[in-house]
Amino acid sequence: MRRTALRAPGERNIYPADSVLSLPRGRHSHGLRRQAVLEAVDTYWAYHLAHEHQRTYPDDHRLAA
Repeated sequence: MRRTALRAPGERNIYPADSVLSLPRGRHSHGLRRQAVLEAVDTYWAYHLAHEHQRTYPDDHRLAA
């Protein structure tokens, strides 16, 4: 889930959807925090598996980015 911020030079970011979703300032729902962690782990493992595949099979270009 992506959050969109309104930004201005020298000012704090404002997240309009947070107030609509009743998210407290600086804190986010458990579901949003959980989704952020799952995305980070998924991204890490995808990178790790591609790296290990390339290291193990250097001539196999099927997973090349």
